[in-house]
Amino acid sequence: MASQSKPSLDALRERMHSNQQTGNVKPDDPRRQVNVDREGGIRFGEAGGNPSQQTQLPQDTYSGWFGTGNKPADRRGIERRIVAKKLPRNTRVFTTAEGTSGWLLHFNCEYGDRYDIFIYFDGTFYQAMVLAPEVERHWKSPHTGHIFSDGRICLSRNYHGGQPTLDEAFAKTVVWATGLTAARRFNVPFPFNHNQ
Repeated sequence: MASQSKPSLDALRERMHSNQQTGNVKPDDPRRQVNVDREGGIRFGEAGGNPSQQTQLPQDTYSGWFGTGNKPADRRGIERRIVAKKLPRNTRVFTTAEGTSGWLLHFNCEYGDRYDIFIYFDGTFYQAMVLAPEVERHWKSPHTGHIFSDGRICLSRNYHGGQPTLDEAFAKTVVWATGLTAARRFNVPFPFNHNQ
């Protein structure tokens, strides 16, 4: 993960912990920002890149509290524009057997592990589910692996555990995947919550 344009896991954890502790989870200062590019690359804000193809990561904790949100009038049109600019090129529309329509995509986390993800609008917020890899039972908890019992990834303490926008749900999922991979590989607590 360490290169000139990508942050080290330790530097990423320290930046996120610092911003969580100060409550500055979407900082204006690029020196405090974390961005995710459309292919799942994690970068610090000052590293540059094409901002129109990056999403600023909301750096709040991965937790399971609830909030409220709004529905955009032309949600599907807005989603298509976000997918075209900010989500992986492999993203496609998918409808589950239960009739839930959303976006199916995959990316490799910073450790190189592939994650298959389904992101959908629940009527109020964007939720994400990990389809692959299979996650061990120990990690299927909102407190250890930040996965709810219904299979959703717990992306925030607000927004019913999701995110208000599709690209923010993707960005939080990318960083969650890197954190979960580190926790599983090294048998450590999830690294991106300051209180864990």
